[in-house]
Amino acid sequence: MKKRKPRIYLETTMFNHYFDTDREAHAATVELFKEIQAERYEAYTSLYVTDELGAAEEPKRSNMLDL
Repeated sequence: MKKRKPRIYLETTMFNHYFDTDREAHAATVELFKEIQAERYEAYTSLYVTDELGAAEEPKRSNMLDL
């Protein structure tokens, strides 16, 4: 049986912490996204979160949605 990757829900704050280098959680958030990119986790979010990210001003909006 194939082992399933742990799933992790990303809410809006995670995307903000990734780009806000002054936040205490920035470094840990960057590491988490590296783990996701390395396929150690299966990340997902909701339409509510993508709507919130889409309402941000540029260039932050594009950066967060690209992430």
